[in-house]
Amino acid sequence: HRWVAYDALAPNTYYAKVAGGGIGHVRLGLLYVGGWMLAHAVVVAFLVIGAVAVSRARDRRGLTCLVLFAAFIVYMASAGGDPPTAFPAWRQFVHVAPAWVLVAMTGLATVMPDRRWGQVGAAVTLALAANLGVLLANRGGGPRPGNAVYYAWLASVARPSTTISSSYGGALPYIVDAVHIDALGLNTPHIARHGTFDPEGPQDSKTDMRWVIEQRPDIVEGYLSGLALLRGAGPDEIVGVRRRKMILEMAASPRFQREYVFVRTAP
Repeated sequence: HRWVAYDALAPNTYYAKVAGGGIGHVRLGLLYVGGWMLAHAVVVAFLVIGAVAVSRARDRRGLTCLVLFAAFIVYMASAGGDPPTAFPAWRQFVHVAPAWVLVAMTGLATVMPDRRWGQVGAAVTLALAANLGVLLANRGGGPRPGNAVYYAWLASVARPSTTISSSYGGALPYIVDAVHIDALGLNTPHIARHGTFDPEGPQDSKTDMRWVIEQRPDIVEGYLSGLALLRGAGPDEIVGVRRRKMILEMAASPRFQREYVFVRTAP
């Protein structure tokens, strides 16, 4: 299916979020991995104890889990992780949770041998401590405020044949029945393959807005602040800091300047 839809064996999201990221993605990835370790500091302590225990015992299953987790850490650091403003709570580490949980539990059993119910109580306490760590270390994020109203407005002005350039392609195509161009490339192969990252942007900042505007979408949905425009604010406030490359590419397009207007009645 991937080959038929995208002419590639790797997922389109790999090209959109990882390929071509360079040293900037490594920096973001190290911050992502470091944030997970900080939030799970107690778990990491038992992970280290468990790693030493399985290495000394030459436990094949434990070593397999340890190697898998270490390889995942290296990949995640090089790939850039997730943008925490959109996906908080380090969801990527759920994929290899069985590996790091088993090694951590080995560490716990090493510290508390021959105390079965004590181990159970300690495991529950460890899980609660990990959840508390996530709440304390999490930097926020999640859906944009007012999304429901915004989606309802878009749905009211769009039709199934309407083409929308969306900067929120992960959710918007499921809610608004229209033809969507994913401006960040998660679902649009051209941007995933030929777009470029914002050196100062998040992990999912690959865009090619000149190409997007040349497709002549009926609606361009983006990060420009309509309220700031109505107030007559300065360029820095209108453009903001999160998607500057995407917005500036769009605004610099001659076709955008000739053929598009801002909708004053949008939420």
